[in-house]
Amino acid sequence: MKHDWRKILEAERIKNLDPLHNLTYFWRGRYYLENELTGKSAPAIMAGAFKNALENLPCPISPEDEFFGGKDCYVSKNLPDGISEEQYQVAVKADENKGRRDFVSGHSHTLPDYYEIVSLGIGGIIEKAERSLAKPRRSLKQKEFLTAVIMMMESFSSYVLRSSQEAGRAGRKDIAERLKRISRKAPQNLHDAMQLIWITHVVLESEGRGHNALGRIDQYLYPFYRKDLDRGVITNSLEIKWNPKIKEGGHSCPPTRGLENPRSVEEKMQRNNYEMISDEALHLFCHLWSKIEGFHEVTNICIGGLTPEGKDAVNELTYICLEATKLARSPSTNLSARFHDGSDRRYHLACGDVIRSGIGFPAIFNDHVTVKSLENIGVPAEAARDYCMVGCIETMLAGRQQAWGDSRFNLALVLSKAIDSAKNEKSSYEYFVKHFTELFKKELMKHVEYINNIISSHPPGKFPDPLLSAFTQDCIGRAKDINDGGAVFRRFHGIGCVGLANIADSLSAMKKLVFEEKKIRFDDLVKALDADFAGYEDMRLMLVNNVPKYGNNDDYVDSIAAWLVELFTSACLGHRTVDGGRFVANMATNIQNIPCGAEVKATPDGRRAFTPLADAASPNSGRDMKGPTAFINSVSAPDYSKTVGGTVINMKFDPEFFPGEKGAECFLAITREFVRKRIHELQFNFSGNEILEAARKDPEKHAGLVVRVSGFSAYFTRLDKKVQDDIIRRRVHK
Repeated sequence: MKHDWRKILEAERIKNLDPLHNLTYFWRGRYYLENELTGKSAPAIMAGAFKNALENLPCPISPEDEFFGGKDCYVSKNLPDGISEEQYQVAVKADENKGRRDFVSGHSHTLPDYYEIVSLGIGGIIEKAERSLAKPRRSLKQKEFLTAVIMMMESFSSYVLRSSQEAGRAGRKDIAERLKRISRKAPQNLHDAMQLIWITHVVLESEGRGHNALGRIDQYLYPFYRKDLDRGVITNSLEIKWNPKIKEGGHSCPPTRGLENPRSVEEKMQRNNYEMISDEALHLFCHLWSKIEGFHEVTNICIGGLTPEGKDAVNELTYICLEATKLARSPSTNLSARFHDGSDRRYHLACGDVIRSGIGFPAIFNDHVTVKSLENIGVPAEAARDYCMVGCIETMLAGRQQAWGDSRFNLALVLSKAIDSAKNEKSSYEYFVKHFTELFKKELMKHVEYINNIISSHPPGKFPDPLLSAFTQDCIGRAKDINDGGAVFRRFHGIGCVGLANIADSLSAMKKLVFEEKKIRFDDLVKALDADFAGYEDMRLMLVNNVPKYGNNDDYVDSIAAWLVELFTSACLGHRTVDGGRFVANMATNIQNIPCGAEVKATPDGRRAFTPLADAASPNSGRDMKGPTAFINSVSAPDYSKTVGGTVINMKFDPEFFPGEKGAECFLAITREFVRKRIHELQFNFSGNEILEAARKDPEKHAGLVVRVSGFSAYFTRLDKKVQDDIIRRRVHK
């Protein structure tokens, strides 16, 4: 019997939105309060607390579930019987006092080795750790670490088995049998493999880790899909057509069933732009996407791109992921599509079809830029080609690296300080740029020291992570914690550049009007900026209207943006984290362009004081006046091959910009140019300002409206008004 994923999706959309009790924190705290910890190693204490939590967490099962597990496994509006609010607060305080890693030091934004998890299973990982523990000449520290890994994995196995028993008592024999199988053994079919990765994801989330990714799901699950096809468990009987005819509301036409006796299937598929997939598999992916919705956070899912060997990685599961994303329309399923020169027409059209549906997914990534950036810092080609994203758009070497961390660097504030502190630098543009560069490098050094102090305050001896270590190459083989040299690759810490377009436009204005044409005196510019242009409106209009602006295919300013990207990315790569990792550039800001703008007075691009800065690496809102072709040419000017961390560039189109078959071909031209011009990342909104304004007036009617914000999508009506304003300000290409 098929269960209805739509019911799951609707239930998850309204679930857990109120303040809740975190039962994992409670049961960990109870362990710390009720057990003698003196003399126990830090990994052993963590393993004991983990075991205590999993032994006591509830195992809720919904009648429509295809997969067990969700946020309600560890959070609850009401406390369990026998536990008072006072007892809860005392235990949670004990857990808090014990201390844990934070985002910067490496706790959330994780991506385990799902390839190994589904190939070995929980029992296989336990056996691997036992073999490592049995090796001669293991130190006490190594033995304590491996013993904790084994204990945690045994606890995980027991939790899955207990969940199986609860599912049986709830009358769900199918889920009960599946959980029992995977509680120890490696999965043998697609459904089992998907259940294993999902319950792994849930357990990681239950520890207080957020925004964890599912990685290259179309790659590590594909062998199970093929195996099920070969055995006849599932069939490729569903035709997904990338239909250019768009229904009212932006949705593509639904899949067409019943393709009979196709001849020259591959040729016909190429000509008519469709893919044959399994209806059963699509059903499972829609269920999984619906469960992801329940966490109400960014869960990055990566598709397509190159294989580690350098071949095209697109397969039937790639198209299933796209179709599930289009059907579920959940902002939590942060789909990321990798492209390269060999990506075929069908893949381009399929991604375009989902993007044009208005959900903001998938964001598209250029393998030729990202792989090169990783190889430039010494990552071997095979590992570099296997990259994916975690969180919003952050580059990750899945299952081989410490958890991601990042921070924001307000480069526009540095420009403001450089203008205020300029002395002899007023004599020429070159001198001013040199002054700005020197100040930037000093401020960056302060930022690096600040981040390194946070990392240093969480030493691996005191803050181990045996659970994530169990899922990361090659912690078990090396008998080392993930944060103590166990991972194959050290951490990336992304430093997010805020204000790229503002600085490019500002330097363009200063170069042209102050230093070249001498229409504005430097000192008068300083006075105008200090006064937020009060009394200097003519100057402000000159700065806005008489100077080339980034985003309009003008090399005068585009070359400045390219220089800024080179300056920022190279400077970040010049620093190392205190534990041997890399500081990498993130040309992305999330929504920090708004609070960062509140720190910066008026700028020479004509921007008013304390207003939002440009979002991420996009042209400044409303300043890209010459259409999408000029936009594409401008954002391709910078070389992002040193931007290891990731990039966000937003494009916004009127919903009617790409209608019908002609529209599909036009959008195909954009995605192909994206690859050819080696742009790092692009993402798209297909929501006109009319619908956004209507949603603000009647949020209940438009509760399901999804928009692309920064490196993520969200329900528009749930966003802060300042963020809504920022999205509306972006140029709509009509």
